[in-house]
Amino acid sequence: MKPLAILVLVALLLGFASESSLAQATSLPRSVMGAGGVTSKENVANGNKHQGTVGQSITGRRSVIDRKKNIGFWYAARQMMQSVPVAAVVAVPNVEARLNERITIPLVLESSKNLKYLRIKRFEARIRINSTVLQPDPTLNATLVQGEATFTITGNVPDSIGTLGNMSFTVRLGNAPRGFIKIDTVIWFSDANRPVGQIRTFNKDGEVSVIDLCREGDTTRLVKSSYAAGLIKVYPQPAGNLMNVDYELGEKGTTEMFIVDMSGRTAAMLFSRPTVNGVYTHTAYLEDVPNGTYFLMMKTPSEIFSKQILIVK
Repeated sequence: MKPLAILVLVALLLGFASESSLAQATSLPRSVMGAGGVTSKENVANGNKHQGTVGQSITGRRSVIDRKKNIGFWYAARQMMQSVPVAAVVAVPNVEARLNERITIPLVLESSKNLKYLRIKRFEARIRINSTVLQPDPTLNATLVQGEATFTITGNVPDSIGTLGNMSFTVRLGNAPRGFIKIDTVIWFSDANRPVGQIRTFNKDGEVSVIDLCREGDTTRLVKSSYAAGLIKVYPQPAGNLMNVDYELGEKGTTEMFIVDMSGRTAAMLFSRPTVNGVYTHTAYLEDVPNGTYFLMMKTPSEIFSKQILIVK
């Protein structure tokens, strides 16, 4: 029997040997939570305040009610991951940006199950975008056809979970208020540089919403944020030892906020806890985060949002 076939057989046995597949699956923020927790402070829009410590005791937990109902894409994907031996969730965050702003968006390996048993080392993702709203950076070598652009991102797969690659665009006033970013295909390669087809991949597409400006005929008017949830404002920028994040939530469930570096390593877990609808301000303490450029990530039950930040002390 060929080595690759043996590895697939082992993965199949492992995938079905346990009824708790989610315990085997890896999820981006889970592995970085310190035992001591992270102190967080929230100022709710209605004046209520909450202050506490978020440690490992809260990580990965949901109430009995939450476990019994579908609370979004992540729930559905992980439910489906239970029924397959080898799987991965690849996601593009939602981003809000201003006209002519240059933005960088990560392609995220959000969850995985048993990839290591197939010795997955490399990936190739084909991405398709609305090129009238998102002007691709020349380094992407995109092909433009009738208002859309396609390009390929390749690279190494992280040992656990993290950023697969980065995409840079300039935001333009195009034919829609939002520019879609779709993951058409993801191909995984083994350490022998051979494509592996036994992996079930769940893709979560993203989009960039142009804020503040909207074309209406030949006029331009101010508009509000297009999302019921999202990262509203991060200040100061650049940040020093302290950074404030204004954000809005439009659904009930577990919300996570964390910082990753440009290579995909999680630099800080800010919080992970059950939340409800509302507008909040989180104060992040960054004494242990080195200077550099990072992505601030916020993950709700059904969406993931990203904003590039700079830390200079």
